Amino acid sequence: MSARSCDKLEFMGEKEITANQRIAAGLCSDCLHARRLESARGSVFILCNLSQIDPRFLKYPRLPVLSCDGHRRSNDRSTDPIEVVDYDPSWPATFETLRAPVAGALEDLVAAIEHIGSTAVPGLAAKPIIDIDVLLKSAAGLPLAIGRLASLGYIHRGDLGVAGREAFATPPGLPAHHLYVCPPENQQYLHHLALRNYLRVNPSEAVAYGNLKRSLAARFRENRTCYTEGKSEFIEALLQRARASPPP
Repeated sequence: MSARSCDKLEFMGEKEITANQRIAAGLCSDCLHARRLESARGSVFILCNLSQIDPRFLKYPRLPVLSCDGHRRSNDRSTDPIEVVDYDPSWPATFETLRAPVAGALEDLVAAIEHIGSTAVPGLAAKPIIDIDVLLKSAAGLPLAIGRLASLGYIHRGDLGVAGREAFATPPGLPAHHLYVCPPENQQYLHHLALRNYLRVNPSEAVAYGNLKRSLAARFRENRTCYTEGKSEFIEALLQRARASPPP
């Protein structure tokens, strides 16, 4: 698509876009920012005003759509209740099962693939979802990593509001998990490791954190935003203590 043809794209109106069309374009089904555009040659695109630029297609600004902020609204009213369960000793093995194909696909691009989050802390109550952080050797490797992960069925969703941490929708049929790809020295990655390592060697803190999560899950069973915000102050205090503690 030339710059000239891009200039001829015209808005066709949000009302003409169906929920299925939004989903097919990578948007939330109820995206309030979706627009249908048609070029002079008849090509049709469904875009989100808040979408991100795919680094693989810098020549074509804002194409294809990767994400929008509608996920926040979707999370707020998620029909899936928040569930916090007792620690499951099988979680580390589940992580290894999920890690293997990712490591095989990314090979030389990664510096580390870490099991993070509450399921990585023995004895800690958690939502039964494995969290995985992939640390790249170089930020320049992100476009290639996106392509290789796509071959496994992982769909790039952008940073979902957390700068420097790229999220991926997971393939169907696998154990529940979240996959994130981070550039070197990413602060979110470092925080995840610090919190995990601190809780692993401070079981009383892990118990207190687990109790808080159970309480919040009971109170905000249908509201993920309130559940997450309810943990934030406690997590920040844990991180401060983790930073002040000697490395394990």
